[in-house]
Amino acid sequence: MAPVNTSRKYDLLLLGASGYTGKHTAEHIAGNLPTDLRWAIAGRSLNKLEELARKLRHQFPDRLQPSMIEAVSVEDSAQVAAAVKQSRVCISVVLYGITGETVVRACAENGCDYVDCAALPPLLQTWIKNYDRTARDNGIALIHGAGASALPMDVMVWSATRDIASKWGAKTKDSSSKNLSAGTIRTVLGQAALASKVIQDAQKPSALSPVKHTGKDTHKRGVHRDPIVGVLSNSSVTANQNRAIIYRSWGLLEGTGRSYGPNFAYSEYEKANSAFSGVVKFLQFYLVTFLISIARLGLMGNFLLSLAPEPGTGPTDEVAWAAQVGMEMLAEADTVTPGRLVNKKFLWKGGNYPLTAMLMSQTAASLLYNRELEGGIKGGCLTPAILGGDLVERVTKAGGQISTTLIGE
Repeated sequence: MAPVNTSRKYDLLLLGASGYTGKHTAEHIAGNLPTDLRWAIAGRSLNKLEELARKLRHQFPDRLQPSMIEAVSVEDSAQVAAAVKQSRVCISVVLYGITGETVVRACAENGCDYVDCAALPPLLQTWIKNYDRTARDNGIALIHGAGASALPMDVMVWSATRDIASKWGAKTKDSSSKNLSAGTIRTVLGQAALASKVIQDAQKPSALSPVKHTGKDTHKRGVHRDPIVGVLSNSSVTANQNRAIIYRSWGLLEGTGRSYGPNFAYSEYEKANSAFSGVVKFLQFYLVTFLISIARLGLMGNFLLSLAPEPGTGPTDEVAWAAQVGMEMLAEADTVTPGRLVNKKFLWKGGNYPLTAMLMSQTAASLLYNRELEGGIKGGCLTPAILGGDLVERVTKAGGQISTTLIGE
């Protein structure tokens, strides 16, 4: 599908640019997207925006600079709507659990494609319920989960299904995988304060899928050893949200030429160096889960929020770039012949925040310059996988290393 709204003043609006993740995203845009990009930055703090703009001019003098630098109150729906009406694509890096819905609504109603890194199922359930129909009717792509936790696994699962279809002419039977700024912490704690039934419902595999998943649950509890990827612990903190997003990708594509297959299943684990290490990770995970769960108790929730960093803060640039992000996945073909597998690995030489900045920026670039949605989809509340091979190619060109090994005949 050709890009939409080419006559709008701005190609790209970065909303929330005065925050920590927003700053990293602006730097990636300035350093990696086409130099003639017409873009704008907006956020809560005009002083922080002006400081960011000065830094961008100094670091990247040979490109078009953000032509709108404006303080926008994301609580004010009229201000947000006015900003997105001028833009083709909006990247939202606001506090999703507090003001995120205002931006989603404005984009769905005013014809602006949209990208975020929101991945918590209870939050996305609400947005899908309220805005999926509007976005579909208006032909607007709202891409959720385009951050470090969900996007790499979502697109690797999509890519593995294409490899399996190409190599063996089959569908996918089973996929399994294994790896916070102030705004992230506050969103997690805010969602943890929801009623327990809401959280339980949102953790079901079909929580976000338009098609109910009736396949077999292949998830393994505790600690186990896989002959290919090694010792795995049921302690991945991103398992529930990634599973929900990946099953939404499955549901959106089911019944199309890009279907993953009716027997598709997804599980996620944390990789461990040994069985003992796996048990330790498992116990640590349940301790953290318990602490987050008691956030629904008023006094405890307020106490945990008091310990969280102030919004807009995060690690220094040196710390943010010092880490590496690695993920690995194994997909099994749904064929009579067993042992037909695709093993994929993802590596990013930098931390989660620079990775999230890169992924959201490249997702926006895919919408701006290609906008080919998988399965004939026209719009709605979508996932990164719906951007297909174009997004995979952009991510790898931007430094995300993806390797593939086919196993079996």
